[in-house]
Amino acid sequence: MATQLISPLSVTSNGAALDFSPKKIPDRCPSVAFLSAPIAIDGAVTPPTIEDALMAVVTFRDETATGKALEEFTLPDLPERISARELVRLRVREEVARYNAAPSHHFRGLVRPNDAEAELNGYRMRTTRRLDWEKQADAAEAAFTRNGFLLLIGDRQIENLDLEIDLTVDPVVSFVKLVPLVGG
Repeated sequence: MATQLISPLSVTSNGAALDFSPKKIPDRCPSVAFLSAPIAIDGAVTPPTIEDALMAVVTFRDETATGKALEEFTLPDLPERISARELVRLRVREEVARYNAAPSHHFRGLVRPNDAEAELNGYRMRTTRRLDWEKQADAAEAAFTRNGFLLLIGDRQIENLDLEIDLTVDPVVSFVKLVPLVGG
């Protein structure tokens, strides 16, 4: 019997085998590891099936404090369980990738890039340039810790980025930017 090698897979912390391309996996996401060995089930080497790789489709939404949706986008093929930190970093990685695909003087993102000015519905870039998603993701984590935005999963507020989220139960991730009061 010939041995069938399987392309590298991702395995989440809950053991689900996922066939992700490396560009879809955020760097520094702790629940994802790569394997290059074939998978043996009952002594036979077999490729993973759809049942082995359960995926979630997640909607990332920006909302006002009153709950009105401002913008949203959907990402497919996410693990069913993921930390809040990974969700924030994935959201930032996606918005930076979209911006870098067609850089302009306006950036609509979760946090203000360095050397940008806040304006209605985003940030005004002083120069058109590519953004570093990791710097933006680090800034988003820092903003979360100082209450720069609220993170809502379904109808509950997330207060700890290390909390694991079941995306099959709560597939909508909402972000509410908080603006400091002048003189407050």
